[in-house]
Amino acid sequence: ALGRVLGRRKAYRRLGGSHVSNQFMAFLDGLVSFGLLRKKKCRKFLRLANQSIATLTRISAAGSINCVGMLQFLKAEQLTLRRVAPMHSVKACYDKAIAQLYRSGFIHYCALASERAGEYMIQ
Repeated sequence: ALGRVLGRRKAYRRLGGSHVSNQFMAFLDGLVSFGLLRKKKCRKFLRLANQSIATLTRISAAGSINCVGMLQFLKAEQLTLRRVAPMHSVKACYDKAIAQLYRSGFIHYCALASERAGEYMIQ
């Protein structure tokens, strides 16, 4: 799975993707990386997830307000991997992400964040 993600990223960079598609690629790469990191605990996935967060941070600092919710979602996923993070702070981070994604019009990502928050609360 990691090979496919990295190969897709390299091919996409060669094509010179647009600003909007860069944020979606970074977001989806981050979600896949966090999912694989939960299962396999491999440093490669952590590095790829951190790169996705850095990319979305850079894009949101450049003025793209649509990726703020995506960035918040990835940060909430990052918090779930830390054993010392209190549950109320993780829940607050997911709530911020859900609200921001809803305001941005990304209802499907909002639903995904709600599902991930529910799974975290059950665990």
